Amino acid sequence: KQDEFTSNIVKRYSIHKGEVALGYEEFAKTLAKNIDKFEFITFDYGEKEARTDYSLRIYHKHQVYPFFALTPFVEDENEKPKGIELKDLFGKSDLTFDVNFSHLIDAFEEEGIKCHSYKTQMSMLVYFGVIDLLDMLLKNSDEKTYKDQMNKLKVLIDPAFMGERFKGVIFRKD
Repeated sequence: KQDEFTSNIVKRYSIHKGEVALGYEEFAKTLAKNIDKFEFITFDYGEKEARTDYSLRIYHKHQVYPFFALTPFVEDENEKPKGIELKDLFGKSDLTFDVNFSHLIDAFEEEGIKCHSYKTQMSMLVYFGVIDLLDMLLKNSDEKTYKDQMNKLKVLIDPAFMGERFKGVIFRKD
């Protein structure tokens, strides 16, 4: 049985299936109460609205596994990874799920912290001047260093990788 606070979040964001992040409100309240002026920037997987399914997943050695595919609750046995057991990943992996950015933004704004910007990671990094940094690197380093850093940046900004899937949000309290 879920508590009233969680039930209210579920109703407010029309979450019928999936994860509910707990702690945004308390975190925003703590920041607002203890810091007079700040800028808080975060990046993560997610969208502006709640998903309609489970996004909980496990990262282990640069591989991602849908959490429920490793449990008896798997809906389709063909989704179950071969040779991987949940018990083998315990304590050696990261668990993550998609952020419902509307929930995060609302939690901050209800504490008087303004959402200055919400963008894809690609747009946010361009906004921060990553292209200018690349130009400086091109002018002040060798070709190998430039290419190495450019390849790393591609992963972060390419829409096929993390550029669109990750979102960034900037909060400000003046």
